[in-house]
Amino acid sequence: NFLLNGNTRFYAPLREPRVPAAIARSVLAVTGLDNYPSYSTFAIPSTTGLTPSQIATFYNMTPLRNAGIDGTGVTVMFPEWVVPDQATLDAFAKKFNLPPFNLSVRANPSAWGAPATSSNQSYWEAEGEATMDLEIVHGLAPGAKEVVYSLGNPGDLPLTLEAMVRDHPGAVMSSSIGNLNCELEPGAKQDSTALNAVFEQAASEGISIFWASGDRGAFACLPGGDPAIEYSVSVDPGADSPYLTGVGGTTAFVSSTGAYFKEAAWGEPVSQWGSGGGVSTLYSRPSWQDAPGTASLTGRGVPDVAADADGVSGWDTFSPTPNGPVEGPNGGTSAAAPCWASVTALVDQYLMQQHLHTVGFANPALYLFARDPKVPAPAFHQITEGSNLHYPATPGWNPATGLGSPDVAHLADDFVWYDHTHG
Repeated sequence: NFLLNGNTRFYAPLREPRVPAAIARSVLAVTGLDNYPSYSTFAIPSTTGLTPSQIATFYNMTPLRNAGIDGTGVTVMFPEWVVPDQATLDAFAKKFNLPPFNLSVRANPSAWGAPATSSNQSYWEAEGEATMDLEIVHGLAPGAKEVVYSLGNPGDLPLTLEAMVRDHPGAVMSSSIGNLNCELEPGAKQDSTALNAVFEQAASEGISIFWASGDRGAFACLPGGDPAIEYSVSVDPGADSPYLTGVGGTTAFVSSTGAYFKEAAWGEPVSQWGSGGGVSTLYSRPSWQDAPGTASLTGRGVPDVAADADGVSGWDTFSPTPNGPVEGPNGGTSAAAPCWASVTALVDQYLMQQHLHTVGFANPALYLFARDPKVPAPAFHQITEGSNLHYPATPGWNPATGLGSPDVAHLADDFVWYDHTHG
């Protein structure tokens, strides 16, 4: 008999059991010799997904939130194909005891096309995307102002983004939409070039942009209509821009206490879903993309960072349906991008309180944090398990999860250090 702390008694053998040779060939296993209280728990604590408070704990946002940092004074903006469903947003806020959304919506049908309505075939999917974007930011940074620019014509996305940049310098942008799937599609170079011009202007205006890297792993051309490129390795013409932060996806594993345990690169080979990533054929490696793991890159590597995106370890959100809001787990890099936008809203407020520069174009600092031994604390969780259906997650930067996922409290302190040391 043994005694654990807390007066828990159990019995167990002092050594591994040994089966007599005469009967060893007939014995498969020996079990039941102890009653030690060792129980397994699932890594995912809820069938509806991870709640905002669970994600805040997992990514170490709690120290900032406990200090009153909630994104107040920061604007987060989103391009969307629809006008978000208010009833769904209200249901989310009520479930998690959050304040009402501080939301404004701008549409300009004559310039950008009319947003989709319920008569459109893809309306409910687009609505689910839009409400998830807003819910994730509101759940993690409920004090932030959210601004949606609703458009209808994919070809007018650059014009819509131009308006967003013009109207909100210094803001944070999150996007999960685009015109095309991959760089190999006809028109991808022109499309990417038009977007890149806007992103360059945004970087000069101090805007932080977080763009979902896509959900087809390294095979961004899936699903496609051209068999010549459908199974080719490629990246999304949007997340490939050198002037924004591409966001990939992970599978999150929560510890039994709710804290960070580990993550793996998101990749589901049967369903062919996974963290978008690879090497651009349109843009060369930018000078700032310098960290362990990037030395062999010839093109711009995607993504830069990552966050929880696997629907199995997904986010507890509300989705609109013809019969009203429905709660359930959601994911995709469409969840990871607004997660990073939320992180940046918190960090921006933290910096503003200290009269320091806000994050702005994040990548030069993020890659410096990954390579400079003088940085105050590790800003990223290194992800070294799994793959995005082609590229494995490896130490340092990799094409599945970039530099990794955020440790938000550390990241905030690193940006304070960055402002003091690099201006």
